[in-house]
Amino acid sequence: MKKSKKRILCSIAVLLLCASFIGSTAVSAKVKISPKKITLVKGKTAKLKLTGTKKKAKWVSSNRKVATVNARGAVKAKKAGKAVIKAKVGKKTYKCTVYVKKLQSTVPDGADVQDSDGEDGWGSIIPFE
Repeated sequence: MKKSKKRILCSIAVLLLCASFIGSTAVSAKVKISPKKITLVKGKTAKLKLTGTKKKAKWVSSNRKVATVNARGAVKAKKAGKAVIKAKVGKKTYKCTVYVKKLQSTVPDGADVQDSDGEDGWGSIIPFE
């Protein structure tokens, strides 16, 4: 009777060890945020992605005046500056640095804009036939 109990206990122990070994050898994906750095122009948006997890992330901006982020990781550039977007999953935090630049004018201030025909840029009006 004692030998059969020992065999049963040993069998259960071996099964548990095998099960834990098999479970631990499964390849677990490393959680990453993509991209880690991004530059946006004021008013534009970008989508951040968190890969390697199925858990829901909590997204937060370090400077909401510069850039905001919604619950799905969509970032909107508000004004020129720098903000860090953080995605928290469990106890881990993943960061993306966002640089926001204001839109640069391609025409210098005070310049007179003319098109190729020397006119004021409005061009000709051609009626539909």
